[in-house]
Amino acid sequence: GLADLTASIERIGPKNAKALRQARITTLAQLERADEIEAELKSLIADFPQEDYASRLAALYVAQKRVDDAEKVLQEAVVQNPDNTAAKLALAQFQARFLKQPAVAEQTLKKFIAEEPDNLQLPVILGTFYEASNRRDEAIGMYRAL
Repeated sequence: GLADLTASIERIGPKNAKALRQARITTLAQLERADEIEAELKSLIADFPQEDYASRLAALYVAQKRVDDAEKVLQEAVVQNPDNTAAKLALAQFQARFLKQPAVAEQTLKKFIAEEPDNLQLPVILGTFYEASNRRDEAIGMYRAL
């Protein structure tokens, strides 16, 4: 159970127990212990900033109707790990889908492209955004520029 997971994590050390910590989150979710899930996710973000735990924490915040906190954690993930394309994508998707601000998401992606012009994933993501927005000509232009 939960006590065994927690004891195992303490015994082998948090940085060596990533899988056990993820299992602990699953168990905590089944027990509906959101505060402990939040604490564990924050700890995982601190221990493994290159991983995408910020998106999971943001999803928890959205479920709790803490939209501002969700956006903040995604923004912090980009600042803490500026080479993490998944974090950048998560922020732009959040802006477009949850905040219903596609223009803000588009500007965010353009900013990321300007900051990291050699990252070819970002223009593809923006092209996909244009396609989803029925802006076919802009999508084609983005893809051709690659």
